[in-house]
Amino acid sequence: MKNKDLKLTLSEIQSIETDMLRSVIEICDAHQLTYYLVYGSALGAIRHSGPIPWDSDVDIAILYSDLNRFSALMRKELPEKYYFNFFDNDLDYPELLPRIGMRGYSSKRLHIDVFLLAGAPENVKQQKKFKNQARMLWFLFKFRNFNQRHFGKFTTLKQKALVPFVRLTLSVFSRNWIIKRYYELCEKYPLEESKLIANMNFGYGMKEFIPKTFYREGTKKEYNGFQVNVPEKYDEYLTHIYGDYMKFPKEEDRRVPEYFIITVMNTDSF
Repeated sequence: MKNKDLKLTLSEIQSIETDMLRSVIEICDAHQLTYYLVYGSALGAIRHSGPIPWDSDVDIAILYSDLNRFSALMRKELPEKYYFNFFDNDLDYPELLPRIGMRGYSSKRLHIDVFLLAGAPENVKQQKKFKNQARMLWFLFKFRNFNQRHFGKFTTLKQKALVPFVRLTLSVFSRNWIIKRYYELCEKYPLEESKLIANMNFGYGMKEFIPKTFYREGTKKEYNGFQVNVPEKYDEYLTHIYGDYMKFPKEEDRRVPEYFIITVMNTDSF
């Protein structure tokens, strides 16, 4: 019997993703591989001892130097109901960071993001260049891989007309060329020699240049009944990203859809 698209409430998504997170942490702890809850997930651990009540995903980060080991462990030891989604075995995958997903379904909405932390320059001019290069590679990779498996069905005339044009235009940048340049950028500033660490996704722009001392080995915090690792100086980290992070956003900014659609996807090869 074929799977069907799922309609999940926020609480149902959070329940699945929390179980995913528990599995990932058990594997990391068993093999002494360092990870950190970051962004909203770190904030949730500190402010709510669990997910932020209106947040629909989980964010963790690992060192770029641990990527190959992390990938191998997840593929080998994740429970069968989950899978490791990455560009090395999914030619349609549009991200330069891995995700953990639920087998049989797209990882676009229901997932754990696994961000990559790399050494970064201290000079502001070099930082801007570094960030812009990383973001350009991310843009090229994501939109040259526009596809319905990961982006959802193209239903409007605009989508149907625009997507082939975007893919054709960006196809001059080969997949392998983008990946090679991205890895070169991740390795440009050796982590052991760097005072700063950057998330190579650069979702928060220049705020992503963070002192390495904020992370260190991390510290344990409660998260829905189990222990998670957050940056060691989590107060400095969260203040750097969010400012007064203990202050709740406005009521209208905490609204979520009644349900989320999780689309079916063939993940047998992952």
